[in-house]
Amino acid sequence: MKIGLRTIKTGIAVALALMVVQIFRLESVIFISIAALIGMKPTISDSWKVGAYRIFGTIVGAVFGVLMALIFPSHFLLAGLGIVLLILVMNRLEISEGITISGVVFISIFMNHQTDVNVFAYALSRLTDTFLGLSIALLVNYFILPPKYDRLAMSEMQKDMSRILSCQNQLLGFILGREQLELSEMDAQIEGIYEEIIESKNLAEMQEKEERLNVYGQVLCKEINLVLRITTDMYQHLKNLYGLVEKGISPHTTRLVEREMVLLYEKLKEEETSLQAGEPLRSEAFQNMLEDVTKLKERLKSQEVSQQMEAEEIVKLMVLAYNLGEIISKIDLVTSQRYA
Repeated sequence: MKIGLRTIKTGIAVALALMVVQIFRLESVIFISIAALIGMKPTISDSWKVGAYRIFGTIVGAVFGVLMALIFPSHFLLAGLGIVLLILVMNRLEISEGITISGVVFISIFMNHQTDVNVFAYALSRLTDTFLGLSIALLVNYFILPPKYDRLAMSEMQKDMSRILSCQNQLLGFILGREQLELSEMDAQIEGIYEEIIESKNLAEMQEKEERLNVYGQVLCKEINLVLRITTDMYQHLKNLYGLVEKGISPHTTRLVEREMVLLYEKLKEEETSLQAGEPLRSEAFQNMLEDVTKLKERLKSQEVSQQMEAEEIVKLMVLAYNLGEIISKIDLVTSQRYA
């Protein structure tokens, strides 16, 4: 079982919170620990945002608890009514994220006010505990290996491009009769790529959140979003190729341009093999393949081919060449800009 960085940092935050309790001999172990737990979020911006909501929720809960404690005796029915009113107020203030901690603080104050504990001192203590716990979580998230989603996003998109290249080659190899292909398996692979692109999008959004707070001191999300758009376009062109295979391209259709297509296929397979071996993508190789795609298109437009092939078959192959060229050109764009 893999232990994530956020899990480790949450443990660190709770441990530090408990250390503060011990050093300053605070009474509430629970509240400061809860605040440290809920304050640890995937991004620093989320920790900051959540912290603000939780602190505000704590204030509202404390005020509610003190007011009801001064007016009513402790009773479970009154506590339930107070929670209902508190939720309504929090929703009206549009801070629903703070409802849970607000309710916890309210109950702790209202149900304890008939003991020898001073209600105002108790409320202030709860506010202090929450503030300390959330502050510790934010500081741990910021200073201890802060999450850098730019690297994760780029890594995911590199995997996406690699899988798109592999699927493209399988489809082209199937059309040329060089590879066997189960459409159901290919459909599953393409669906998997889509899910990975969604994950890359989520990582890019997290990176953008961080940069709004200038966490890293540099702007990276524009570059990430550019590569994300490129990867998404590549995925769509792969879907187009898959659609062609589903409709069917007969071996006779490719016979007149087989030499050009086989040459392109072999170069693509060579790059795929190099990529699987851990070697970086070569921009010059993809530029060379773009020239091969251009030659394929010119061949399809030639009089020799047009006289021996039906218009529908030529259109299919032109669509094939177009989508191959788009995928290759986008890989070339990424590699030439050294994004991958």
